[in-house]
Amino acid sequence: MKKLLSLLTIGALSLNFFSCKDDDDSGKSLDDKIVGIWKLEKTVYQETGTPDEVEYPDDCAKKSTTTFNKDNTYKSDEYYTDYQTDKCINEVYGGIYKIEKGNLHIIDDETIFKIQEISSNKMVLLLEEDVDLDGKVDSKVIVTFIK
Repeated sequence: MKKLLSLLTIGALSLNFFSCKDDDDSGKSLDDKIVGIWKLEKTVYQETGTPDEVEYPDDCAKKSTTTFNKDNTYKSDEYYTDYQTDKCINEVYGGIYKIEKGNLHIIDDETIFKIQEISSNKMVLLLEEDVDLDGKVDSKVIVTFIK
């Protein structure tokens, strides 16, 4: 009987623990969840007829961050390796964004990402591209960010 009571207590506590974690994000809108500094975790490239290519950031690219502000501005501090010179290059750019119908719109270059997942510490964005302009998606880029 004591063993059953202990198991029930542990079960109730763990259920409470895990349900509280989800409550942290439940009341927040997408606009609220996106605000903050995000780091690139990985990028998946999918092209029709080819296997998926997963790219993890190298030591240089790991320095990259994208900051989304409450006033709908963003700043991207991008780092990449110039393989000809083997130097870590930094480019900073920014602009205006909006979230509409579950999509992240980058206003300056008219890019639209589908928000596949977003929480207080993880965001997954999907970019679909029609490269040959035939009305069909030719490639997809899935980008995962963490806080």
